Amino acid sequence: MLLLIFILFSCKKEEKGKTFTIYHLKPNSIYTTADSLVKNGGFFKRRNDFFVVKNYDAKNEQHKIKIDSFVVSYLKNDNYLSVSKNSNWILTFFKHGNGIDENTEHIDGTDYAIHDLFSYKKEISSYYFDTRVGYGVTNYNFGAEKINTSKRKIVYSYFNETKIDELNQEIIDASNDISGEYKLIKGYTINIDSVDDEILSANLIIEKLSETDYGYYSAHKIKNIRPNEREGILRNYKNAFYNLSICDNDTSEGILEENFTNGIYLHNQVIIKKKGDKLAMILYGGNFRRYMLYKKLKPETNYSIYLEDALDRSKRDYNNFLLKYKKAKNYNTNKLQIKYNEISYGWVSHHVHKDDSISFSATHYYQDPYQDGIFTKQDSAFFTLFKKQIF
Repeated sequence: MLLLIFILFSCKKEEKGKTFTIYHLKPNSIYTTADSLVKNGGFFKRRNDFFVVKNYDAKNEQHKIKIDSFVVSYLKNDNYLSVSKNSNWILTFFKHGNGIDENTEHIDGTDYAIHDLFSYKKEISSYYFDTRVGYGVTNYNFGAEKINTSKRKIVYSYFNETKIDELNQEIIDASNDISGEYKLIKGYTINIDSVDDEILSANLIIEKLSETDYGYYSAHKIKNIRPNEREGILRNYKNAFYNLSICDNDTSEGILEENFTNGIYLHNQVIIKKKGDKLAMILYGGNFRRYMLYKKLKPETNYSIYLEDALDRSKRDYNNFLLKYKKAKNYNTNKLQIKYNEISYGWVSHHVHKDDSISFSATHYYQDPYQDGIFTKQDSAFFTLFKKQIF
């Protein structure tokens, strides 16, 4: 059976108030300490970021792992450590409730350490970083007197595999035009508890549909297995690429098929980096991670002879999906409302479907692209290969 590249989640009713969610509380506190630097060698710049966590369970290790993954993603998207010399950074997480919620705002200039609302006793955890050693330590609170001080595995692995001055390089910019026809330079799949697969050949065709959306179809060949095809639409959203899915009427609960308004939502992230004529892509599922390094084809270059039939099939499926995409993209706004919310491990799409006599909400989640840090070393090796192909 072929590995599923994406895990599709069907439309489900939202279980209100039960979702584990992290909210960023603004403003951040950033201040310089020039006098301290001169007198005792302290940090020139200090920064504190604040968050509140809803539905957190201190006994649930998976909740801590989600916070760890959130921290890594947060650091990847902020270049503070790479551009601020001799600086430190603390990320502090509070428990939702007792006056703190997603709308609570820090008042700049308040002494956060003794402020009643943001007292130390209400902290879940705090993560410490600086430009001297990178990741310092994490403190988890288990009550008024109990503190667990340690280095969390996911965060520690990230800082061991990534140099601070490489966090904000141009190749992680998703704003480049990725359209074109590509052939494989190197590809492989790393499976959990299974044999890894080398990809012998592959072709990828990407066309630009709009300023944010790209359609694609592709095929790749693994030894002793028939070519595998895949196709779809990618959207550049918040400077990252996501595969689009369509919320259909399988669970419309009484809405007639002809009256149901299909809606687009962000599915799993597709990790893409592009520089010049080279394109790196990471696809993932529940138990694997697939690494593909492509080179852009010159005009009139033939595709792999082993993939011609598979590419034809993939192109037909892509054209069929493109029709559904166009219909869902131009939906009736009176019958559908779509909102994206950021959560600890990515984006959640909330759809409100309406008809003359009924309405219901649907929530769509997607899998954490960091995959709990399982493939940190493999990611690092792959992007090292990508840079060697460029420079």
